[in-house]
Amino acid sequence: MDFFMRLPRSKKEFALFLGIVSILSVTIIAPLITAFEIGFTMETWKQTVTILPIIWIAVII
Repeated sequence: MDFFMRLPRSKKEFALFLGIVSILSVTIIAPLITAFEIGFTMETWKQTVTILPIIWIAVII
């Protein structure tokens, strides 16, 4: 069986990889952690969604 690394090798692949990982982490992990800490309410979800763009930029950086 051949072994080779499947890493992003070009800038386009890197940007796609970074976009997928950051969007998944921001849209799934951040709201879940907030909901587990504060509680599952619609108000908590609204507050988390308003902060998501700032969190997404921090994840990208």
